[in-house]
Amino acid sequence: MTALALCRFAHFLAAMLAFGMSAYLWTYAPERLRLALSPVARRLALIASVVALITAVAWLALESASMADDWSAASDPGAIGAVQDALGAGLHRANHAVHLMAAGAWIGGLVPFVMCLRAYERDDLRKDAVRAMTGFSFWGQFVVAAIVLTGVVNIALTSHHPPVPPTTPYRALLVAKLIIVASMILLALFNRFVLAPRLKASANALTTLRATSAAEVALGCVVIALVSVFALLDPA
Repeated sequence: MTALALCRFAHFLAAMLAFGMSAYLWTYAPERLRLALSPVARRLALIASVVALITAVAWLALESASMADDWSAASDPGAIGAVQDALGAGLHRANHAVHLMAAGAWIGGLVPFVMCLRAYERDDLRKDAVRAMTGFSFWGQFVVAAIVLTGVVNIALTSHHPPVPPTTPYRALLVAKLIIVASMILLALFNRFVLAPRLKASANALTTLRATSAAEVALGCVVIALVSVFALLDPA
């Protein structure tokens, strides 16, 4: 299970980074800013895409071996096909897909957001950086709302009851995830309504915003790690 959990973590992290970074640059960043950030962003997106592809293949193989309790099933086309046919009902799949895309848009988008904080220090990019960060903050409200809504639906479809009390490993890790996500939302609100308005007047605000944004990225990685583990457990 450890190998499968690590594979899931690497896949989710890479896929979210590739999707979130690309969505951020093409949705929020003006052309001049996008061109300035593209060299680094393209390299990161390329690496993330390759990792996502490799781990997707490895995930199928490991899932097949786990379900069959036989390592030979990792290379058995029939067993792998059975895994693909056993990933849940249509509603659950659709809801899960929206949840992951919204999470990717938020967590993956935080990386170019941090890059914009560096661009903010350049006089020729400051205006564009503010525009991109403002757009991300505004639309992020709806992205986070989608994450919360689809998350509630996922819990209902998977375990059929609230995660409290956290009396099982699955519930305990799920509650930990919910607490961390709530902390990320509070940090995002603090960044938008407290720190962002002070950027022009205080150099300390920029330094603090960098730190809190980096903290959001770190917490997002912890959330992905928790999901990678508890989704493999009995949701009872």
